[in-house]
Amino acid sequence: MSDASRLERLSKGIEAFNRGDPDPALAMFADDVECVVGPNLMNTGTFIGHEGYLEMISNWGEAWGTVTAETVSVEELPGDHLLVEVLQRAVGAGSGVPVEMTVFWLFQFDGELVIRFHLYARRDDAVEVAS
Repeated sequence: MSDASRLERLSKGIEAFNRGDPDPALAMFADDVECVVGPNLMNTGTFIGHEGYLEMISNWGEAWGTVTAETVSVEELPGDHLLVEVLQRAVGAGSGVPVEMTVFWLFQFDGELVIRFHLYARRDDAVEVAS
């Protein structure tokens, strides 16, 4: 799969995420995709497969009334990885307090499918996992 195709699918996946539609992401993910929310983020843990991804985003929905993501930059890393710097905005579900933070989404591809989707608060942590 070409990098342009990956970037287009990634962009569509983020747009769908912002609408609350998980289907485009699931279409990109291998059945056994490994999803990890790294340290220094809320709801840390490892989630496996499509059901794991849905559980992960459901956990966010419990903590945040709304969550949106905006791509800041995309960088290719060795080993079929894409590192996406994301400006994430959320509003606390209970408090109504708005929060804005930069996070790093790390995708590893095997052909057309994402086999790993990790989220980190620090770029260096994502790069270390990719190497």
